[in-house]
Amino acid sequence: MAYFKYSQFSSSSMPPGKWKYDAFLSFRGEDTRYNFVDHLYAALVQRGLCVFKDDEELKTGKAISPELLKAIEGSRFAVVVFSKNYANSSWCLIELAKIMECRNRMGQKVLPVFYHVDPSDIRRQKNNVDIFFQQHEKKLRKEMHTVKKWRKALTAAANLSGLHISKKFKEGESTYINKIVQDILGDIQPCDMEKKLVGINSHMDALNSLLGKKRKRRGKHLCRKAFVWESAFDRLAKTPNAEIFETLKLSFDGLEVSKKNIFLDIACFFKGKPIEHVTKVLRSCGFDPLIGISVLIEKSLITVSNNRIGMHDLTQQMGWKIVRESFPNSRLWQLEDIHDYINKNRKLKAIEAIVVSDKQYDDDDDEYEENVGFSANVLKE
Repeated sequence: MAYFKYSQFSSSSMPPGKWKYDAFLSFRGEDTRYNFVDHLYAALVQRGLCVFKDDEELKTGKAISPELLKAIEGSRFAVVVFSKNYANSSWCLIELAKIMECRNRMGQKVLPVFYHVDPSDIRRQKNNVDIFFQQHEKKLRKEMHTVKKWRKALTAAANLSGLHISKKFKEGESTYINKIVQDILGDIQPCDMEKKLVGINSHMDALNSLLGKKRKRRGKHLCRKAFVWESAFDRLAKTPNAEIFETLKLSFDGLEVSKKNIFLDIACFFKGKPIEHVTKVLRSCGFDPLIGISVLIEKSLITVSNNRIGMHDLTQQMGWKIVRESFPNSRLWQLEDIHDYINKNRKLKAIEAIVVSDKQYDDDDDEYEENVGFSANVLKE
C-alpha cells in the first residue's frame, strides 16, 4: 500500500459540535459509485460516522445544487477519490474547488485517494487530465478564470499526501478502506448511532400520522428531543396492534432480499453481538455484510454502539413475527422450539440456521439441559 501521513490542520473556525457530517465523499460516479465508494461509504456508516454521499445520477449540464455545497461546508473531513474520469466532470471539479476553499478557510481535513490513476498525472495535469481540461477550456472560453480555479484546486489537492490504490501493490480494496476508516476515526469522535439515527424523519412521520388519533383519545405527547425514536418504541410496546406492526414493517418491506435476510438473522441470532463476529458469520453465508448492515442502520432497523449490534425490542419482535408467519422454521433460536421441531418433524430442509444463546442454558439444571439437548447427527443428510 502506498500511504503517506497527511498534514493536520486546525479547525478552530468551526467548533467540532457544529459539523453536520463527519465526512464528505467526492467521486466520479461512473468510475467508483458501485464499487470502491459504495464499500467505503458502507464501512464508514457501519462505524457510526455520519457521511454525505451524493447518490443522484448526474445529468449533463445540470447545475450543482446549493445543498451540495452546504454539505461540503458542513463536513469535517473530505475524501476525494481521484479516478480516471474525475477531471472530466465539471461537477467534480466544482466540488473540489469548494472542498479546497473550506480547507483553507475552515480547516477542513482533506484525504486524496488516487484510485488506479497515476498521482503525477493528477498533480501535473498530464495525459487524459490535460485533455479533459482542454475540453473544459473550449466550453468555458468566456469563463477561463473558472477553469484556472479548477486547475489550482486539483493541483493543491493532489499535492496532499494520501492513498494510492493500484494493482501493482497487490492489496485488496478492503485494506485501503480500513485505513481510511481508521484515519477518520482517529481524528474525530464518531456519532452515537443510538442518539443520531440516520433516516429517522421519514419513519417518525409515518408513526406520528398513525398515532394522531390515539393522541386525541389518550392525550403517545410525543417528545421531539434526543430520544424520540426510543420514546415512541417504548410507548408502542405497551399497546401493540396490527396497524403499528404494519407501519414498522414498511422499512423491512423496502429492503432487497439479501438485506431482509440479514435483518432477520440479526433479529433472531445476533442482537447484542460484536459486529466483527456478525460480519464474519454473514460473510461466510455469502452475504455482503458491510453494505447490508449500513442499509439497516440507515433504515433505523438496527444500531451500532460500542462495536455491538443493537435493535429495539419491538423491532426484534417484528422480525420474529415475520419469520414465524412468512418463513416458518427457517430460523430456530429457542431451545424448546428446536427440540419440538426436530423431534416431531424429520423434514429439516426448511431450516436455514439454528443458533442457541448460552444464556438459555442453566448450569444448575442438568435435567432440563439433558431433556432439551440433541445431537448434531440429526442434521445429517
